[in-house]
Amino acid sequence: MSTPPAISVVMPVYNGERYLEAAIASVLAQTERSFELVIADDASTDSSPAIIQGFAADPRVRVLKAERNRGLFPTLNAAIRASRSELIHIWTQDDVMYPYCLEREVAFHAAHPGLAMSYSLPDIIDENGVITRHGEDDGSPTVYRPEQATEVMVYYGSISANISLAVVRRSVLDQVGLFREDMKVSGDFEMWARITARFPIGCIRAPIMQLRVHSDQFSRHPTSGLRFTRENREIMQALLDRLPDEAQRRARSYARRFFHVQEAHAIVRYLLAGKVESARDALALLAEVDQPATVFLWWLVSGNYRWLKIKPKMVSFE
Repeated sequence: MSTPPAISVVMPVYNGERYLEAAIASVLAQTERSFELVIADDASTDSSPAIIQGFAADPRVRVLKAERNRGLFPTLNAAIRASRSELIHIWTQDDVMYPYCLEREVAFHAAHPGLAMSYSLPDIIDENGVITRHGEDDGSPTVYRPEQATEVMVYYGSISANISLAVVRRSVLDQVGLFREDMKVSGDFEMWARITARFPIGCIRAPIMQLRVHSDQFSRHPTSGLRFTRENREIMQALLDRLPDEAQRRARSYARRFFHVQEAHAIVRYLLAGKVESARDALALLAEVDQPATVFLWWLVSGNYRWLKIKPKMVSFE
């Protein structure tokens, strides 16, 4: 077999015809020459297969086709298994790489060989490709120790805000396993939590890609909120259990005043929209981790967190 390329781009696709051509073309326009693109089509029913086929003649492209729809994480795992490189960039059907994206990632990991994964800070674009927010350096450390990454996720959620920002080492996946296929929406968050329990990770503190925000995204679907809450519960508990006592106390207090207040607000919105069943389900999820009456009091007093904001105090950064 030929020598593996410096980096593999793995791209699960399902009914992505609207932005798919631009997403694929941006990968093939990279200044990094040593890469492969593995596209896994999850039984799309739109024109995605035809769009993918239009790129199939490129020797850097390999295409996997599923006979039935399996979902994001099983499809992603299939693409990872088919890839050949030590570095694996996870890509999506909506976003756009700057031409130097892969080159910067390969160089970053060469400079930091001990990192299990990395993520970057993207520019945000709208449905028409117009930049609505630049990915300015937010002061994140270039290298996170495991305890630092844990605390960041406890306070802010998934450390890579979107799965397409992440590069993972194959040798690390060999140790921790692939993405959990029973999860529908939070499998990437669960994976980053699993990795950071054992390994340091890194941040490329510059925008090297464009992350698209649009109305068709699954995360913006009305049913997604409850799924994220259910799946994130397990992940957040695992993260909290890794913190020392003082850090746990701070994190639980913050969770009540921010995350749980947001859940209370969602319940109110469900009720106002007449979605009584969704409100009931959300209330039951809230009751699993906190006292709803106390949370709703905080929601009222803080104006849904707008009036009484609390700045996280992370022990591992002190």
